[in-house]
Amino acid sequence: MVNNLGNKIKAARIIAGFKQVDLAKIIGYERQAISRMENGKRKVDLSEIKLIANATNKPLSFFIEEEKIPENENKKKIRDLSDLEDEDIKIIDSFIDRIRKTKKEDTA
Repeated sequence: MVNNLGNKIKAARIIAGFKQVDLAKIIGYERQAISRMENGKRKVDLSEIKLIANATNKPLSFFIEEEKIPENENKKKIRDLSDLEDEDIKIIDSFIDRIRKTKKEDTA
């Protein structure tokens, strides 16, 4: 399991030039608590994220916004249909409709 929040806490700490013990002292925690946060072994509540954000000079959004997952190549190709004729686009659209209809029937 990926520990995005822990990775972000660690990244912010390192960018700020802190060791775990430094960050712990600044926010009033034990070094082990920082280690457990970074390793995903401890839940981190919003008030703690705010403390870490302030200490590392990062916006709160750095810690709580989801990272965008890059689109795969097929999705990029589908979105860029500028080099196709209108008739080709209609065929692709019809095919997509059939796929969606089949999926709905399979789940019904």
